[in-house]
Amino acid sequence: MDKKETGLLKQGQITLFVILALFIIASIIIIFSIMKGPSAGEGAEPYVSPGDDPKLYIQKCARDATREVFNEIIVHGGFRTPKNYVKKSDVPIELICYTGSNYQLCNNVHPVLEREMEKEMEGYVKPILEKCFQEVKASKSGLDYQEGELNFGIVILPGQIAININKDISYGRNEQRISLDNFDTKINSPAFDFVRISKDIINQEVSCNCMAETCNANLARLNSDFRDYTITKPVYSGNGEEIYVIKERISGKEFNFAIRNCVRFP
Repeated sequence: MDKKETGLLKQGQITLFVILALFIIASIIIIFSIMKGPSAGEGAEPYVSPGDDPKLYIQKCARDATREVFNEIIVHGGFRTPKNYVKKSDVPIELICYTGSNYQLCNNVHPVLEREMEKEMEGYVKPILEKCFQEVKASKSGLDYQEGELNFGIVILPGQIAININKDISYGRNEQRISLDNFDTKINSPAFDFVRISKDIINQEVSCNCMAETCNANLARLNSDFRDYTITKPVYSGNGEEIYVIKERISGKEFNFAIRNCVRFP
C-alpha cells in the first residue's frame, strides 16, 4: 500500500470517528430530552413521580400551579375574575383606582393588592395541592400511610413568591417509616415589583389638583427609576378609563391594571 492510499485510509478512519462521536452526542441529547419529558411551557421542570420522591413531587406541583395562576392574574390586574373592570381587546382588567364622578380624584379600591393577589393564588393552588397529596397517598397504597391537615399559604416577597406548605405525612411498614412535614418552596417572580410600581403610579395620579391640571403619572421618571421594567399607558377609553402596562424586560411578563381618575372632558 503506497503513502497516498495510507493517507486516504487514515483520513477515512478519522471521518468515521468524527461521525461516530457526533452520533453518540446526539443520542445522549435525545435520551436526556426523553427523560425530562415533554415541555409544559415556561417554568417546565423534569417529571417527578409521587411514589419515588413525595417531597419533590409536592413542591413541583405547587410551583407549577403557582406559575400558572400568577400568569393568569397579572393579565387582569391581579384577579382571576375581575369585578369592576374595563376591557382591552375583550380582556377584562380590574380598575385599581376608581372614581365614578368627573373632576374628582380616584380612590385606591385595592390598597392591599399584594394580599388580594396572594389570596387569588391560594384559592387556585390549594385544591391542586390537595389532589397532589392524594396522588402521593395512592402511590403508597401497599404501605401504612398516615396524614394530617394541610396548612398552606402564599407570600409575595421581593423577587419571588414563597409557597409555604406544612402537612404531616408518614408511611412505611412495621418499624421502618418515613415522615415528612415541610414542603416549602418558591418561584422567581416580579409580583412584588408589579405591586410596588402600580402603587407609585396611583400615588402620582392622585397627587394633583384635579380642577386645575391633568392628572397623570410621570412615565419618563418611572421608567428611569425602574430600569428593569417598561411602564406604558397605551389605552385611553372614551369614558375616562386608562390602562397601565408594567412589563418586566427579562421575562416579558406584563401586569395590566386600569384606573379612572379625574376625568376632565372638554
